[in-house]
Amino acid sequence: MDTVQPTIEPAASTRRGWAVFAILMAVLGVLFVRANYVKEMRVEGYPLVVADPSKLDFGERWEGETFTWSVPIKNTRAGPVCVREVQTSCGCVVVENRQICIEPGRMENLLFRVNASESKGSKSSRGFFSVEVTAYAVDRSEILLRTSLRGVSKQIARVQPHVAVLKGNGIRSERTDVEDIRIEPLIELSDLKILSTIGVEAIIERHADCYLLKSNAVPKSTGTWNGEINLVAVSNAGETVGTIRIPLEGTVRERIVADPETVDFGVIRRGELRRSEVNLRSANGTVLTILKCGAEGPQDMRCHKTDAASIDVEVQPTVKGPGRGNIVVEATDSTNTQCRLRIAVRWHVIGE
Repeated sequence: MDTVQPTIEPAASTRRGWAVFAILMAVLGVLFVRANYVKEMRVEGYPLVVADPSKLDFGERWEGETFTWSVPIKNTRAGPVCVREVQTSCGCVVVENRQICIEPGRMENLLFRVNASESKGSKSSRGFFSVEVTAYAVDRSEILLRTSLRGVSKQIARVQPHVAVLKGNGIRSERTDVEDIRIEPLIELSDLKILSTIGVEAIIERHADCYLLKSNAVPKSTGTWNGEINLVAVSNAGETVGTIRIPLEGTVRERIVADPETVDFGVIRRGELRRSEVNLRSANGTVLTILKCGAEGPQDMRCHKTDAASIDVEVQPTVKGPGRGNIVVEATDSTNTQCRLRIAVRWHVIGE
């Protein structure tokens, strides 16, 4: 007698679970295809495409190394495509052939001049950076290609500080030292030389374990000051390995310091006489002698010397509303250096 094996039917809840799982996987598959389709459409939507995407990565280069790199691009349209402008997001990448025409189905190379250093506009992180590249038709009427060039910048040396500043407060037209910069090579070098400077004079000293960079500046104007030192690293074979850019910054003030720096009389009644004393001193600690002072602005404002290092500022306004002007002081210090300072004066008149 044959034995009939019982058939085990899956429970209804189990069947429903598998059905839901299958539907969910199908939905996810559709979303994945759609997402990738949109992504591909965004890339393929431009008439020019990168023929060899591997050429968008130039690999490892030394910090500050300058080189030429080519990227092949292909015309996917049925007619010719002419590039009239190529823009990059960073000055460290410059396109040498900004204007090219490509026939249908043909390829041409975009030639890049690259300086492998971190610059404004590059997206950098621990030596990795990416620079955006956009190609336009005439008058920027159409974007023909949008991509990015990337690579790795290997550090040549450790620089401390990264940004050097003026020691103390710089004084206009007076030589001021910049803090010393210590440079420790991370690779074997035969020499480290000053390539160029902006706003400073600099010398470099070689020591057993580092280089020491010393510099000074003679600022020509007050306010924010910026400078720059560029170094070139030379290998034992006498070849240029790369460059190092060191930014400098600081704040510069006038040779004369006024107390108060601004004269504010506040609210005054029309015709009322107000007077304020301003004391002056030399920013470098030398003896100051005021030569003369004068007013710039309304006739209601005037000034006169009270002694060798102080002045009186007077206003007697006749016009209702806000008023302002400047007092200009000319002086000399014990080094016989003549200097000039402009002091702002303001007030507000009320009454009939």
